[in-house]
Amino acid sequence: SRSLAQGRWFINTTLSGFTEIINDYDPPMNLGMGLGYSLSSKATLNSTISVGLTESSSDLALGIGWSFKL
Repeated sequence: SRSLAQGRWFINTTLSGFTEIINDYDPPMNLGMGLGYSLSSKATLNSTISVGLTESSSDLALGIGWSFKL
């Protein structure tokens, strides 16, 4: 994760994979990138996009999220 614009914006990258789930099929593996914005010290908006790297992964996935600290 890397902060931008005085720490309010950040970008991140992810690589996720799994162990074998179904015999004779490559396990799912995805590569993703995200962009987030800190609304305050306790709340953040996030967006992500990821692509599947194996046949058993989805071709494309999009995500939007909101996180907050209690």
